Amino acid sequence: MPKLIPPQLARRLLVLVTLVVCYLTAVPFHLDPSRPGVARRWARAELVPFHNAQGRRMSGSDTLGNLLLFLPVGFCLHGWRLAAGRDRRPRLVSTVLACSLGSFAIESMQLLLADRFTSVNDVMNNTLGAALGAALALRFYAPFAAALQTVWRNLRQRPGVLACLGLGLSFLLWRLAPFNFTPRLDNVWNNWLHWLHSVRHLSRLNETWRTLDLREYWPLAGAENLLFGIVLGGMVHWCVRWYWPANSHRQWVIPLAAAGLLILLNGFALLAKTNPPDVLPDLACVLGMFLGTRIFRTAPRHPAAAVKRLQWWYVVFFLLVLGRPDFGELTLAHNGTAAPSLLAELAASVQPRHLFRPDAQPLRLFVKFFLTFLPIAFLLARGTRARWQISLARRTAGGALLSAGLGLGLQLFRHLVMGVHAGLPAVVALIAGAVAGILLEDWWEKQASRRPETETSGGLPAPGSS
Repeated sequence: MPKLIPPQLARRLLVLVTLVVCYLTAVPFHLDPSRPGVARRWARAELVPFHNAQGRRMSGSDTLGNLLLFLPVGFCLHGWRLAAGRDRRPRLVSTVLACSLGSFAIESMQLLLADRFTSVNDVMNNTLGAALGAALALRFYAPFAAALQTVWRNLRQRPGVLACLGLGLSFLLWRLAPFNFTPRLDNVWNNWLHWLHSVRHLSRLNETWRTLDLREYWPLAGAENLLFGIVLGGMVHWCVRWYWPANSHRQWVIPLAAAGLLILLNGFALLAKTNPPDVLPDLACVLGMFLGTRIFRTAPRHPAAAVKRLQWWYVVFFLLVLGRPDFGELTLAHNGTAAPSLLAELAASVQPRHLFRPDAQPLRLFVKFFLTFLPIAFLLARGTRARWQISLARRTAGGALLSAGLGLGLQLFRHLVMGVHAGLPAVVALIAGAVAGILLEDWWEKQASRRPETETSGGLPAPGSS
């Protein structure tokens, strides 16, 4: 059988899918390795096939969820073995056995997690899903790999679309974190009732400054999503102008993009266990996307000027996110009446009992800060390359130091001026976002230099042109 895609790409796809599955089966990371805790979870483990711990038959939703969870693992593992070419036709049995052992390892690890439980039914359903995925790989991995390569090649020729997809993904990540999902019908019904309640709550916003789940102030949450919608709507609008200027249906792109984003977001939110849906941020984001189209309609057609105008809106959004005083994930419980020092707050924010909280709010904070600072670091790295010919190592070190200083300065401002708790995860997230943005810009420059000029003339400005 001929090689489908380069083995290293198939391996990266397999690693990505495996990490996602491991994450979904381990959240919310409430580690409890004590002997009483392990004994308590072992007592309620599901050890009888097709029955739960109470002796009742397994529900169809739980069976379907575990089957679908490992289907992409079996698909990607067997596809990687096909792409590697070590065997002309790898055996399905070995692929299924490897996935079954992986599922057994995950279920064994769940004995150490306070909010998870071990189930022999999960291993059975995971194995069945992996077998189905491996069987599908024999027939569909080749066209899937070819389609994936075609999509990636088109995105490289249209980097603006790639930027829009990245912004949309960032919106989904920080809205859906901590990513604890379940397809149980009772959970979906409760989230649906919560969404309906949030719709009725809109008429009573003047009675309180808090959102429906009392986690944040609704004016700040609305402003944050409005600004993000303006940025995303502006990018979508410019992509239509750059790549499809003569398309007769381009006026429908913004409504379809907003509808698709909301359908995807609320579809996952209905399955969430710790982050129920709320209509207020959705409405703010949709309004922002339409405003972005109106605001940037008169922008220059040159991509460099368009991106430069857009980045100021993103800077305002960035400052709002980092300066908000109401992050619930920064609220730390302290013993005593005296206000702790800044160093004490920073040290307390990285203690395991706060980092591995059941609601995983520190993870939500890290995701938000990281994805907020990454595009700014990318733009600054492009400007640095244009003005000073500095090596990648120096740019990376300088970006890390500057972001660390900015993060510590903001935490000092929060502590002394705003009187709210500071947190070290935000500083680490800024450093990670800066480093990732610089490395991404360097990769972008190398990719652009390898392509003919005709392939890059319609996309974002060439590195250094802004």
